[in-house]
Amino acid sequence: MGGGDGRTIWYDLQRPRGQAFYLASYNIDTGIRKWIHLERSQWSIHFNVSSDGVLFCGDGGDYLQVAMSHDGQWIELFQAVPLIGEDMTGPKGMIHSGYFNSQHLVNLSKQNWKLEPNVRFSPDHKYVIFTSNMFGDSYLFAVEI
Repeated sequence: MGGGDGRTIWYDLQRPRGQAFYLASYNIDTGIRKWIHLERSQWSIHFNVSSDGVLFCGDGGDYLQVAMSHDGQWIELFQAVPLIGEDMTGPKGMIHSGYFNSQHLVNLSKQNWKLEPNVRFSPDHKYVIFTSNMFGDSYLFAVEI
Protein backbone atom coordinates (compact mmCIF):
# COMPACT_ATOMS: atom_id res chain seq x y z
CA MET A 1 0.00 0.00 0.00
CA GLY A 2 1.21 3.49 -0.66
CA GLY A 3 1.48 6.24 1.90
CA GLY A 4 -0.46 9.47 1.50
CA ASP A 5 2.78 11.33 0.70
CA GLY A 6 3.26 9.39 -2.53
CA ARG A 7 6.84 8.61 -1.48
CA THR A 8 6.36 5.88 1.14
CA ILE A 9 5.67 2.22 0.36
CA TRP A 10 4.07 0.14 3.15
CA TYR A 11 4.14 -3.67 3.11
CA ASP A 12 3.53 -6.76 5.24
CA LEU A 13 6.84 -8.10 6.56
CA GLN A 14 7.22 -11.43 8.35
CA ARG A 15 10.63 -12.49 9.64
CA PRO A 16 10.48 -15.45 9.71
CA ARG A 17 7.24 -16.02 7.79
CA GLY A 18 4.29 -16.70 10.08
CA GLN A 19 6.35 -16.04 13.23
CA ALA A 20 7.18 -12.34 13.70
CA PHE A 21 4.89 -9.73 12.13
CA TYR A 22 5.61 -6.15 11.07
CA LEU A 23 4.01 -3.46 8.99
CA ALA A 24 7.09 -2.07 7.26
CA SER A 25 7.77 0.93 5.09
CA TYR A 26 10.40 2.33 2.79
CA ASN A 27 10.63 6.00 1.81
CA ILE A 28 11.94 6.26 -1.75
CA ASP A 29 13.38 9.77 -1.20
CA THR A 30 15.15 9.33 2.14
CA GLY A 31 15.81 5.58 2.21
CA ILE A 32 14.41 5.45 5.75
CA ARG A 33 12.77 2.17 6.69
CA LYS A 34 10.27 1.52 9.49
CA TRP A 35 9.34 -1.82 11.00
CA ILE A 36 6.29 -1.54 13.25
CA HIS A 37 5.71 -4.73 15.21
CA LEU A 38 2.33 -6.47 15.26
CA GLU A 39 1.14 -9.13 17.67
CA ARG A 40 -0.15 -12.28 15.98
CA SER A 41 -3.75 -11.26 16.75
CA GLN A 42 -3.18 -7.80 15.18
CA TRP A 43 -2.03 -9.15 11.79
CA SER A 44 -4.42 -8.44 8.91
CA ILE A 45 -4.88 -9.66 5.37
CA HIS A 46 -5.01 -6.00 4.30
CA PHE A 47 -3.84 -2.80 5.92
CA ASN A 48 -4.43 0.80 5.00
CA VAL A 49 -2.97 4.09 6.14
CA SER A 50 -4.76 7.44 6.45
CA SER A 51 -3.71 10.07 3.93
CA ASP A 52 -1.95 12.03 6.70
CA GLY A 53 0.02 8.91 7.73
CA VAL A 54 -1.16 9.03 11.36
CA LEU A 55 -3.67 6.17 11.56
CA PHE A 56 -3.67 2.64 10.19
CA CYS A 57 -6.45 0.10 9.90
CA GLY A 58 -6.53 -3.63 9.27
CA ASP A 59 -9.17 -6.18 8.34
CA GLY A 60 -7.95 -9.12 10.44
CA GLY A 61 -7.96 -12.72 9.33
CA ASP A 62 -9.25 -16.09 10.45
CA TYR A 63 -7.17 -18.94 11.88
CA LEU A 64 -6.59 -20.37 8.37
CA GLN A 65 -4.58 -17.28 7.29
CA VAL A 66 -0.79 -16.98 7.62
CA ALA A 67 -0.90 -15.65 11.22
CA MET A 68 -3.11 -18.58 12.33
CA SER A 69 -4.67 -16.38 15.01
CA HIS A 70 -7.75 -17.56 16.86
CA ASP A 71 -8.42 -13.96 18.00
CA GLY A 72 -7.62 -11.99 14.84
CA GLN A 73 -11.09 -11.57 13.37
CA TRP A 74 -11.50 -7.84 13.88
CA ILE A 75 -11.54 -4.59 12.00
CA GLU A 76 -8.73 -2.82 13.85
CA LEU A 77 -7.60 0.77 14.23
CA PHE A 78 -3.86 1.24 14.83
CA GLN A 79 -1.60 4.04 15.94
CA ALA A 80 2.16 3.57 15.69
CA VAL A 81 4.34 4.11 18.76
CA PRO A 82 8.00 4.70 17.80
CA LEU A 83 10.82 3.17 19.83
CA ILE A 84 13.61 5.36 18.41
CA GLY A 85 12.96 9.09 18.61
CA GLU A 86 9.57 10.70 18.74
CA ASP A 87 9.04 10.78 14.97
CA MET A 88 11.07 7.68 13.99
CA THR A 89 13.59 9.73 12.00
CA GLY A 90 17.30 9.18 11.86
CA PRO A 91 20.21 8.30 9.59
CA LYS A 92 19.53 7.11 6.05
CA GLY A 93 19.42 3.33 5.78
CA MET A 94 18.59 2.80 9.43
CA ILE A 95 15.56 0.70 10.32
CA HIS A 96 13.33 2.50 12.80
CA SER A 97 11.21 0.30 15.00
CA GLY A 98 7.97 0.67 16.89
CA TYR A 99 4.79 -1.12 17.82
CA PHE A 100 1.07 -0.53 17.40
CA ASN A 101 -1.53 0.44 19.92
CA SER A 102 -4.71 -1.06 18.54
CA GLN A 103 -8.42 -0.78 19.09
CA HIS A 104 -11.03 -3.33 18.05
CA LEU A 105 -13.69 -1.63 15.91
CA VAL A 106 -15.84 -4.48 14.54
CA ASN A 107 -16.04 -8.16 15.48
CA LEU A 108 -15.76 -10.28 12.30
CA SER A 109 -16.10 -13.71 13.95
CA LYS A 110 -19.15 -14.40 11.71
CA GLN A 111 -17.29 -13.36 8.54
CA ASN A 112 -16.91 -15.91 5.72
CA TRP A 113 -13.32 -15.12 4.78
CA LYS A 114 -13.85 -15.99 1.12
CA LEU A 115 -14.89 -12.31 1.01
CA GLU A 116 -12.05 -10.06 2.15
CA PRO A 117 -13.14 -6.87 3.99
CA ASN A 118 -10.51 -4.61 2.30
CA VAL A 119 -10.50 -1.74 4.82
CA ARG A 120 -10.20 1.93 3.77
CA PHE A 121 -10.37 5.28 5.54
CA SER A 122 -12.99 7.82 4.53
CA PRO A 123 -11.44 11.01 3.10
CA ASP A 124 -12.15 12.89 6.36
CA HIS A 125 -10.57 10.07 8.47
CA LYS A 126 -13.77 9.77 10.54
CA TYR A 127 -14.72 6.27 9.33
CA VAL A 128 -13.19 2.95 8.39
CA ILE A 129 -15.09 1.50 5.40
CA PHE A 130 -15.14 -2.23 4.62
CA THR A 131 -17.18 -5.02 3.05
CA SER A 132 -18.54 -7.92 5.07
CA ASN A 133 -20.83 -10.91 4.82
CA MET A 134 -21.13 -11.32 8.61
CA PHE A 135 -24.95 -11.18 8.27
CA GLY A 136 -25.11 -13.52 5.26
CA ASP A 137 -25.24 -11.26 2.20
CA SER A 138 -22.37 -8.94 1.36
CA TYR A 139 -22.73 -5.33 2.47
CA LEU A 140 -20.63 -2.20 2.61
CA PHE A 141 -20.11 -0.87 6.17
CA ALA A 142 -18.64 2.25 7.74
CA VAL A 143 -17.59 2.31 11.38
CA GLU A 144 -16.93 5.61 13.14
CA ILE A 145 -13.49 6.01 14.70
